[in-house]
Amino acid sequence: MINTSKTLMKAIILFIASFSYTVLAAQNLVGKCSSIKSGTLYLVNQSNETTDSVAIKNGRFSFTHKLREPSLFKLRSPALKDDLYLVLDNKQLAIEIDSAGKVKYRSNNVLNVDFQKIYKDLLAFQQEIIKRSPAVDSLDNDSLLAVRRRIYDGYIQKITDFVIQKSSELSSALVLFEIIQLSKLLPPDELKKRFELLSGKVKDSQYGQKIGAYLKKELSLRAGNLAPDFEFVDLENKEHILSEYKGKYVLLHFWASWCGPCRGENKKLPALLPSLASLPLTIIHISWDSDKEAWLKAIKADNLEGCKHVLNVKGPKSDVFRNYQISGIPDTVLIGPDGHIVQNDIKWEELEKHVK
Repeated sequence: MINTSKTLMKAIILFIASFSYTVLAAQNLVGKCSSIKSGTLYLVNQSNETTDSVAIKNGRFSFTHKLREPSLFKLRSPALKDDLYLVLDNKQLAIEIDSAGKVKYRSNNVLNVDFQKIYKDLLAFQQEIIKRSPAVDSLDNDSLLAVRRRIYDGYIQKITDFVIQKSSELSSALVLFEIIQLSKLLPPDELKKRFELLSGKVKDSQYGQKIGAYLKKELSLRAGNLAPDFEFVDLENKEHILSEYKGKYVLLHFWASWCGPCRGENKKLPALLPSLASLPLTIIHISWDSDKEAWLKAIKADNLEGCKHVLNVKGPKSDVFRNYQISGIPDTVLIGPDGHIVQNDIKWEELEKHVK
C-alpha cells in the first residue's frame, strides 16, 4: 500500500487483545486441520520469533504455552498460505482450519473475539485505501487523496473510541502498540494523547512500557535535538557517516520508487538544484526500495543522477528509516551545521529560507 501522508504506511498490521496482569496458567491451543495430515505448526510472536512448535498428527495439533499476559501470536506452517493471528490467554482456544486456511472456532475467548472483529475492520480499511491509491503516473489526483484521508480519519476515530472505552484494560495498550506504533498510523504527538488516556496499571503493562519507550525516543527527534548518526554507502560504493558533514546543513530526503507522491516531489527538484547549489547544503536521498533495479531506474527517470543516493539497509547503524522513526513518505529532515535537527517535513522550495 502506497502512503500519501505522514500518517499512512505502505503496510498496516492490526492486532488486539484484552488483559490480565498475573502469570497465566498453561495456555492450551488445540485444533484440527483436515487438509494437513502431517507436518509442523509454529507459534510465532510479534518479534517474528518462533516460541514453540508441534507436530500435526492425523490432522490434529495441540499447544501448551505459558504466558505472563495475554498475547498475540501467529500460527505458521509451510502448508498454510498465510499466517493465522490468534490472541492466547488462559482459556482453551479450539479451532478448525479448512483447506482454504479459514478458521472456525469451536471454543473461543473474549480477547480473541475482540481481536478478530477489529482485524476484520483493518482488512476492510486496507482494501478501501488500496482501491483509491493513485498510480505513479497520476500524481496530482487530489480528489483520490482527499477520499483516502477521509477513510483514514474514520478508521483512526474507531481506534480512538476503542481506546477510550477500554482505557483500563490491556487491550487499549495493545491496540496502540500493534496498530498505531508498529504501523506508524499516527504521529507521536497524537499517539501520546491517546497513551495518556490509559490507566496507570495499563501503562505499566508490557505493552504500555513499550509505547512509553517508543515515545521517549520518538519525541527526542524534534527540532533542537541532536540528529542520530548513521553509516551509509553511496551509489559509488563509498562509505560515509552523517557526522562527517558537520559544519554544513544536511537534508535527509526519504522516498521510494513505488511512491507516487514521492516521484511527484522528485520532479520538482531538478529545476531548483542550480539555486540550491550555492547553499552550504548536502542532500542525501534515502530510498525505502527493496528492488535495486527499480530504484536506479527511478533516479534516472527523475533526473536525479547527480545527487547523493542511499538505499536503506537494515542494520544497527544503517537503518535510517527506523532510527529517524519515519512514518510515511515522502518525508524530509533538515539538520543544521551543529548536528541538531532544524525542521522536519520541509519542502524543496522552503530550503533557501532555512539554510543560511
